[in-house]
Amino acid sequence: MWRLHQYPLCPFSRKVRFACAVKGITVELVREYPWERRDAFAALNPAGQTPVIQNGTITLVDSAAICDYFEETVDRTPLLGAGPEERAEARRLVAWFDQKFYAEVTAPPRRISIISISCSIAGAGCPARRSALPTSPPQPRFRSPTILAASNGMAMSRPGSGIRR
Repeated sequence: MWRLHQYPLCPFSRKVRFACAVKGITVELVREYPWERRDAFAALNPAGQTPVIQNGTITLVDSAAICDYFEETVDRTPLLGAGPEERAEARRLVAWFDQKFYAEVTAPPRRISIISISCSIAGAGCPARRSALPTSPPQPRFRSPTILAASNGMAMSRPGSGIRR
């Protein structure tokens, strides 16, 4: 049976779990925390990144390599398409999605966590906190006139809200 060393929030691990499910490959999930740098995991992948999948003497590293291996060895449900153009386009889209998902979904919370940990150690005058604030991506602000009117009305109807017209 295949053993997939993965981290649930890692987009690359998610991709391999999805590909295995589509291909009908049964895997045993082994949760890895890449930041722990366990020696046993480093022996499988010196880069210390998830996912890594192994079955007996076969050890595969990197989501693209793992998915390509299963695409070539398991005939059930092709993932990439029939012709070379379709496969190239599928690979392009997968690479684009991997980069975008990591940059916009995985990396920001990780950066915020690292800054929070660093600043909790350094204290309130932490330079990392001050330098991180201007580079943080802007958060969307939903301020439609309807929502503003409704929220002002609700705030005004609460006694002691401190909001005056």
